[in-house]
Amino acid sequence: MRRDNRIIELGAWGFDENPDRDRFFRADDLVDVQERAANLNQSRSKWDSISPVVDDATDQLKHRLSRYSTRNDLQLQFEGLEWKLAVVDLRRLLSFQRRLVLPEQEMLPETIEEFDWQNRLELAFPSSRTSQFTRRSNATELTLKTENPDFSVSLKPSSKDSESFEVALRHGSPFMEVARYRDRWFLRDGYHRAYRLLRAHVFAVPAAMVEARSLKELGAVEPWFFPEEVLFGGHPPPVTDFTSEGLILRWRRPVRQKVIRVVITEHFETLNFE
Repeated sequence: MRRDNRIIELGAWGFDENPDRDRFFRADDLVDVQERAANLNQSRSKWDSISPVVDDATDQLKHRLSRYSTRNDLQLQFEGLEWKLAVVDLRRLLSFQRRLVLPEQEMLPETIEEFDWQNRLELAFPSSRTSQFTRRSNATELTLKTENPDFSVSLKPSSKDSESFEVALRHGSPFMEVARYRDRWFLRDGYHRAYRLLRAHVFAVPAAMVEARSLKELGAVEPWFFPEEVLFGGHPPPVTDFTSEGLILRWRRPVRQKVIRVVITEHFETLNFE
């Protein structure tokens, strides 16, 4: 039985190449969606870059935020970066992501009454993130499969034996993250949670705020993200646009899984004695 993902894609800034989308839409239809969304976007005032920090709520939660900031997992996640914890308004953030990939089953938004501050803290800074994955291995090959697109592996020397290595599994950041770069504030991570919150009309949420010194630290370097000229133009994409029907394209595609294959190979190289 086939399972699908629902795709919500911002349309006002053009569409990137995507063979799945092209199977479901004629080029003329995509042009119509883009023109309609672009006209709506251009009719808005130019983006006013205002700090998203909600001062009153941040002050109210400062003791709890201070305790969260000392957690080892948060310290490790943002090692080498300038960051702090604060309450931010999702309506003041920009998106560098073009699309959201959501489960086929519509997730009904919770009511605002269900999001007290403790629930929002736990949503923003959960204790961990895990992935469901399958594993197949032999003496020379390890294959992992998962539906989590943020799943990755890395090798590290074993702390007990320098001649052995461990495969470390990473599931992506579990935290709500905001970043400032070139005096604009972006949602750095937590897009699916932000979509749920916006649908429930919950706008203030705790997050880790990063002072990015480059596009790489911002996290907007993948080819499927919006280019820099869009992000710093007069009418960039706000995160709230994912909930605006006139600015999005909806479609479905079969569920995908990510395949990671670690293979041991051998060959000989000629030594250079010079």
